[in-house]
Amino acid sequence: MKRNSFTLIEMVAVIAVTSMLVVMTIQVFKTDPTQAAVAQVGGACTFAVANSFKNDKPVTVELKNNRFEASYIGDDGNKVVFKTFSLVKGVQAKIIRGNNEIESYTVYKGEIPGGTPLTIKIRNYGDSESSIIWINAFTSKVCYYDPSGSKVAKW
Repeated sequence: MKRNSFTLIEMVAVIAVTSMLVVMTIQVFKTDPTQAAVAQVGGACTFAVANSFKNDKPVTVELKNNRFEASYIGDDGNKVVFKTFSLVKGVQAKIIRGNNEIESYTVYKGEIPGGTPLTIKIRNYGDSESSIIWINAFTSKVCYYDPSGSKVAKW
């Protein structure tokens, strides 16, 4: 009885094709911590605006030491924190208003007092380019820009 088996060449071809497929699929499962932080912070800023409408109170958004916190003053005069999280290790974020770095801003019914739009810059430590979240002062609409786009922030 004759037995058919793989030749060495066929086995090498199968291993090469499998290796190429593995290399291509690994990229799908990698997440960029900067882009994850951009989505997290941008979503939380939008949520803060919605909360200011819902509770009919000014909402304060703080971003200091890579910790995000959104809160308002309740009817009893105490601070009510409704959103808080820390950015992943290795990611930096800062809020810019005009040319000044700030740690917090207030939004009430979709408007940020002062009329100056806000920029939140997020980057990996050591990178020179930042992903940008731009927040309109009059509507609190959140827009996103990344280093591959035309709007890039340099630190």
